[in-house]
Amino acid sequence: DLPAEMARAFQARPALAERWRAHSVARRRQVVRYVLDAKSPEVQAKRCWIFLERLAETGRLTAD
Repeated sequence: DLPAEMARAFQARPALAERWRAHSVARRRQVVRYVLDAKSPEVQAKRCWIFLERLAETGRLTAD
């Protein structure tokens, strides 16, 4: 399951959801796990937006 922030962003921006689905299931699972590992909801939201912004700008989930 996607974090709430990501789910809302993908509903609002279908093109972003397409970019998300272009990545492997393993990569997407790794990102979701990283986001959900944060203890507080504020940090989870911040982590979500880091990945969402990177995905929107570069089409990639990694920084390399």
